[in-house]
Amino acid sequence: MEALTRSLETGQPIHFETRLRRLDGVYHWSQFRGNPARDREGRIARWYCLMTVVDDRRREEDALEPSRPSLAEANRDSQ
Repeated sequence: MEALTRSLETGQPIHFETRLRRLDGVYHWSQFRGNPARDREGRIARWYCLMTVVDDRRREEDALEPSRPSLAEANRDSQ
């Protein structure tokens, strides 16, 4: 959450993924994106934020992880 605090202080856009617990106690992966909207004087007037559940993508990435070394080796061999 340090990155979120720093983004709110500096006004820089933010993007991160984290695990959140639902009311039923099940954890799921979520992606958070936030971008500030500024007024004419350049001050932050509001934040536009989007939170997306990315469980499926994370599971697919985790399933592919064991094959990464052999894919990298095959790529080197094909050069």
